[in-house]
Amino acid sequence: MNNHLIENKLTDILSKLSELQILLCQEKDLLSSSEFEKVSAIADQKKKIITAIEVDDVEFKALLTVQNYTNSSQSILEIIQKNNPSCTSLWLEIENLLRICKDKNSINGIILSNNHRQIKDSIAILQGQSNDILIYGAAGESILTKSNINSHLSV
Repeated sequence: MNNHLIENKLTDILSKLSELQILLCQEKDLLSSSEFEKVSAIADQKKKIITAIEVDDVEFKALLTVQNYTNSSQSILEIIQKNNPSCTSLWLEIENLLRICKDKNSINGIILSNNHRQIKDSIAILQGQSNDILIYGAAGESILTKSNINSHLSV
């Protein structure tokens, strides 16, 4: 049993997740500042890191299998706690960082979706294809929509 290999693999995964977290923060900043041309480069870097993490994950699971640690009824955490307790905190860090990255990626997806919607709405307005333009009065009441604007202008 070579627990050192498991620890090294977990360290590699944690390192790559840390890189991913940094990229996700950079991506959020770029999305928030509408620097879309730079987002593509970040996406390429994210893809490379995620692919590397997936390879590490396969290798990690292979290490567990080779060392006869796998048991279908046990979680990875249980396997590590039983067979390599010194790696328990490392695994917990990985799980936590994975959750953080997932949350950051979800937030970035929401920002990206909102940006896309805003651009799409702006294009529709410029092309005169939007029917849901609202104009508000001083008291905040809706006075006119695009369809009402056309009828008021033709009078």
